[in-house]
Amino acid sequence: MVVMEVIFVEEHPLRARILQLLREHGAVYYSELLRSLEASRATLSWHLYVLLREGRVGAIRYRRYTIYYLRGRELEAVRSIAGRDRLFCSVLRDLAAGARPEEVAARYGISVRGLEGLRELARRLRGRLDEVCGEEQNVGE
Repeated sequence: MVVMEVIFVEEHPLRARILQLLREHGAVYYSELLRSLEASRATLSWHLYVLLREGRVGAIRYRRYTIYYLRGRELEAVRSIAGRDRLFCSVLRDLAAGARPEEVAARYGISVRGLEGLRELARRLRGRLDEVCGEEQNVGE
């Protein structure tokens, strides 16, 4: 039964390409997937929904973006995002330390909605953020 589910998820060529991009890059913004895969928004959204539902990928909202990553490879995803956005690790550290999303949003000028999914990710990676983000630095202060 499990084999059938894995085959179903990956049987579509677009889903296989999505998974390959995530393996290669760690984390990919929705807009990058759209551009790289040359699929319509509706088609891409459907296939991402299938992968999310099946637990193959995870998604977080950060600022006004949705970022996708492979489940079980969260550290790679954080490393990938942190390489593009210098605030990202500071935001994660604050959330991991227990700051309320409203406080973090106000400190960094991000909407609370723009932090969806980050709180849970920060909790899971709490002890490993220095490994991924390097020494602590607070950019927002």
